[in-house]
Amino acid sequence: MRPLPRSPDLGRLIARIVDSVRRGSRALAASRWSRSLRLILLFAVIAVLGERIHAIGLETIWQALPAAPVFYLLFVLLYASLPISEAVIYARLWRRPMWRHLGSLFLKQAYNFGILAYAGESWLALWARRHLGLEVGTVLRAIKDNNIVSAFASNAMTLALLLLILLFPGGLAALGTAIAPLALLGAAAVLAGIMVAVLLFRRRIFSLPRPALLRLFAIHLARLAIVVVLQALQWAVALPDVPLSLWIALIGLQFVITRLPLVPNKDLVFLAVALGLLAGTGVDEGRLAAVLLASLGLAQLAHLAVFVLSGARIAGRGAAEPIAIADGQ
Repeated sequence: MRPLPRSPDLGRLIARIVDSVRRGSRALAASRWSRSLRLILLFAVIAVLGERIHAIGLETIWQALPAAPVFYLLFVLLYASLPISEAVIYARLWRRPMWRHLGSLFLKQAYNFGILAYAGESWLALWARRHLGLEVGTVLRAIKDNNIVSAFASNAMTLALLLLILLFPGGLAALGTAIAPLALLGAAAVLAGIMVAVLLFRRRIFSLPRPALLRLFAIHLARLAIVVVLQALQWAVALPDVPLSLWIALIGLQFVITRLPLVPNKDLVFLAVALGLLAGTGVDEGRLAAVLLASLGLAQLAHLAVFVLSGARIAGRGAAEPIAIADGQ
């Protein structure tokens, strides 16, 4: 028979078991607290978006919804364009199968456009560090460079749309007389100045090599071109009698407003500015407001659905996780 260990060894063994149990309990408690805090945050987000939808009015949104099914198909394509493009981008930058995590990129989009700009990037950095096993520097450099290149591409597309409004026959007239050509030229000059500054200081700003940056720019520019076409088609499906010049002008206005810093609820700001500019232009403001309101309401409902599904997934995963004690290694 094997002799019992001496009392000092037995004491150390007991102490190790007790320490393992304590650390396992602390880890379990921390995991539960973390999951609870994430659920609380998600429920708070859902409450904010629910209040926003309530302020618009579900009945108003329902009555404003166009009957054409193509309108909703185009909305789905528009809503999915950013997460899909970022799945391609981060799969190349992080060398991870981001298609498996497409839902996380939809959640990032919901944070950015449903709650607060750049909240999605903060969430994505924490998520990637935890779930993809990447170093903090790798995560932050990729997100930073991707964001700057995305903003650069957005400025380029906005600049192109502003020039198109000025050059397109009837483009400026579609917005009435409230916007002077000099105002558009001033906005174009500011955007061009920002782009020149980024190019001049690119070596200090970016971490990725130039070929990678050019690929990012091409992906974002292609996405934005697709968004412009899809948005114009979506509105034209709902209001086929409205001239193309008006849709180009409104999309240009929408891009300009999205480039404004520190402006909350940019969709609502765009809706208010667009309706104000179009007053007295002869356009049926009621029908146009219904289409724009439908697009806005669908976007808010989509953000809300993403948060609800994410919360249900976290809650379900938490219920399915077994209780385990750390092994003390």
